[in-house]
Amino acid sequence: MVRDLEQIPGGTHISGPTRHQPHGHRQGDQLSVSRETSCPPTGRLACPLASVPAPVASRYLPTPQVPVQAHARDPSTPESRPRRPATPPVWTPPPYRPVFKRRPGPRQFTKRRPPEDEWDDPIRNLRYESEITTRDVASLLSVTPATVRRWVARGYISPVGKLGPSNLFSTREVLAAYDDIKARRKATAQGRRTHGYLVELRPIDKIRPKHYDAVVDVSEAARLIQVSPSTIRSWIHRGHLKPLASSQARATQLRLGDVIAAAHARELPRPAPFALRRRRRLRVGD
Repeated sequence: MVRDLEQIPGGTHISGPTRHQPHGHRQGDQLSVSRETSCPPTGRLACPLASVPAPVASRYLPTPQVPVQAHARDPSTPESRPRRPATPPVWTPPPYRPVFKRRPGPRQFTKRRPPEDEWDDPIRNLRYESEITTRDVASLLSVTPATVRRWVARGYISPVGKLGPSNLFSTREVLAAYDDIKARRKATAQGRRTHGYLVELRPIDKIRPKHYDAVVDVSEAARLIQVSPSTIRSWIHRGHLKPLASSQARATQLRLGDVIAAAHARELPRPAPFALRRRRRLRVGD
């Protein structure tokens, strides 16, 4: 007795097993497909293997490849970061930087020598040179080149030569002039107080009146009353001193008595000693 054909969805008929066939051929008979019901080339009917139940399809049909959907990943994850190119990047040279020209003005000349070791001081060694430039004078005395030029205009120092556009000065004369500049004090005719009531007399206090008619220049007058020559010129400009008729443009002559009188008239008040101030304070407190 033959089992009726099963109607499989999709229009495919598969014959069932018969009694006269062995049991070993039942499995093969289940997969036997009649010629009439084979996959038509026209494609109007579906392929019978695609409609086989799940147990048979999972055992004998090829595994279908499901297309993987591309999901957007977080840019911070290391998988989605762009990889380095296989070829190294092409080296690009840096942009051209033009070399600027030296600032306008004369070139600075110096007699300074390079240091021989870490203990060598080139600026301090300038005092052992016979002649130094304007820049060296400013570096040695810790002033500006404009101050050195002002000293030249006032006659404190005089150039002895030239090194290019820069003046050369005698080192010994520069150091001596600097000592005189440091020793000058304010324009006052009072003596310098040392200890307590002791007062050191100035050269102006030792001059006798019979020498008041002597003629002196600006530098000598400044040395006698221990002020700077610019102070004497300031007194002349303000009318405190009157130059003599024999004076010239670069050589101003003064009468010594007039200089002494102007110095006494320009006395500046000095603070009282500490003991006297303390005594006055105690009197006010009583």
